[in-house]
Amino acid sequence: PMRNCLLLLGSCAVFFCLGSIISLGLFPAWQQRNCWRPASQAYLPHVELQQPLQPGPQSVKKQPRPSGDPLWSRVRIFCWVVTSPENHASKAYHVKSTWLSRCNGYTFMSTVSDPSLPSVALDVPEGRANLWKKTTAALSYLRRSGLLAKYDFFLKADDDTYVVIDNLRSLLADADPDEPLYSGRRFRPFVRQGYMSGGAGYVLSRAAVRKFVDLGLPSRDSACSGQFISEDVNLGSCMNMLGVRVLNSLDSLGRERFHPFQPEQHLPPGGIPPGNWLRRYNYYPLREGPECCSDTSISFHYVTPRQMYVLDFLIYSLKRPSREPHCSNRNSSMAPNSTHSTADRSDETVKLRWH
Repeated sequence: PMRNCLLLLGSCAVFFCLGSIISLGLFPAWQQRNCWRPASQAYLPHVELQQPLQPGPQSVKKQPRPSGDPLWSRVRIFCWVVTSPENHASKAYHVKSTWLSRCNGYTFMSTVSDPSLPSVALDVPEGRANLWKKTTAALSYLRRSGLLAKYDFFLKADDDTYVVIDNLRSLLADADPDEPLYSGRRFRPFVRQGYMSGGAGYVLSRAAVRKFVDLGLPSRDSACSGQFISEDVNLGSCMNMLGVRVLNSLDSLGRERFHPFQPEQHLPPGGIPPGNWLRRYNYYPLREGPECCSDTSISFHYVTPRQMYVLDFLIYSLKRPSREPHCSNRNSSMAPNSTHSTADRSDETVKLRWH
């Protein structure tokens, strides 16, 4: 009996070892064929969002006025979004499908004309090294196209920037578009009065655009010559030389409204690492956690196409019940409207709930 038990145990050990060897050899190949995914990828594998674009007639899109919005005609914002041909379908379309439709007018600044967006074909080379050329060409296009007579403020954004246009209108409600003004996420180095982050987006009054194109670009002053590597520093340098005033974008509690990263990087405590460049560049002391961001925030950068739709839904479509206690006998004529949408009332600031 003892001998039989030993033989049985030996056989089990052999089969166990063989099974382990086989599984170790086959598992990587099985995983590689997507038969298994880590928990974070188990349900939705990443699929790049693409959209076939249909041709249309215009290079600049003007939006119809929404009902019940007094700020729409009083604060006329033209949005120009910097993109490139390879991003027309994968990024630009999703910007157009979400926040861009709330601008009074808009276009995409590219190097290929695409009437379905629409986009303007700027005569400049593509690539990050040519962003300053693209910016100067875009602002020159705005100046010579007659748009300064139709709009008050001009917002520059990237094709991975999400913007809450209603909150931008509120920020600009008391600003004079015929005064040279410049606003956004203010950074400290290189320029005496600071400069605005390009990724978080910046806004120029029409007077600032006119002054930049008519006086800054023809100037021989080095401040407007594109001496820096970064496009946003170059623009800030020229704005400073031209005497364009910075419009403070902080809210009444000193919180930032324009954000150079995604919400999930700004909002958690410790989300910005100790050595991150933002701590050195930010014009004001950097706040962390929910105090990092105003509840009337305007922009976030590095937003993916999927996140564009998520933010759009959470800001404009998600509703909360009335805080008043429910009373079954309440007169319906006295009941508050708990289903009103901030999307239909952009004269009111859109509150973003961090807490």
